[in-house]
Amino acid sequence: MKKALLLMASPRAGWSDGAAETLAEILAEKGVQVRTAAVREEEIGYCRGCGACMGRGEKACPMSGDGAQRLLSEMLWADGVVILTPNYALQVPALLKNLLDRLSFVFHRPRFFGRVFMPIIAQGIYGGRGVHKYLNDTMEFWGFRPVKGAVLQGALYPNEKLSAEAAGKNREKLGAAAGRFVDALNSERPKKPSFFRLMIFRTTSISRTRWSRTAPILRSAAGSTPRITIPSRSGPTSGFSARSRMPTSGGKRRRTRAGFSKRQII
Repeated sequence: MKKALLLMASPRAGWSDGAAETLAEILAEKGVQVRTAAVREEEIGYCRGCGACMGRGEKACPMSGDGAQRLLSEMLWADGVVILTPNYALQVPALLKNLLDRLSFVFHRPRFFGRVFMPIIAQGIYGGRGVHKYLNDTMEFWGFRPVKGAVLQGALYPNEKLSAEAAGKNREKLGAAAGRFVDALNSERPKKPSFFRLMIFRTTSISRTRWSRTAPILRSAAGSTPRITIPSRSGPTSGFSARSRMPTSGGKRRRTRAGFSKRQII
């Protein structure tokens, strides 16, 4: 039996949560084991941008014991993940964005290969397609195989109830999205990565390696003020000449400042 996690990202129990209940029923009818989780029920500290999770691993995060790690474990439990979120100002709510920021090390160490992702967006009027694309792009970097979800139209204000017509259309959209999701779960054919995705994966791998090498140096120097010596134009300083020469393809030599050649910089 395939397993699915429905992650609710609204800061309140609104009609996007109702969509999660409907989707859970549809998936259960299709033979999928379903778990639900709400981001608002977790204590998740804001990302500080210290980079410890990238250089030394996620356990080095100063907030590694909070709800972000628990939700990551829930996502790893599932064969497929569905994020249900409202559209706030053409983006996801702050709760969800903070969770994605806290788990940004997954961009550099993707771990969801072979799993399926689908977004469900609840909105009043406009912008849901952009939110849908943002989430699918993000989760593809994490290793997921994204599938087309749904953008649900309906209530414009928080306490406004959906009309019977809008509720019926949304259920139809959820049924179609659930069918695509289950088909992807049952498909054993892996997705062929594009050349662009291979380049991104290679770039993030290299950046992670460089960060892990430079992080200890930065940490050891944290207690002292770094001294930077800039070569002067009048003469050599600290072993570097103010001007040096670099050969070109035509056999000539051109001057470069600060004594660094193009090859050294690269």
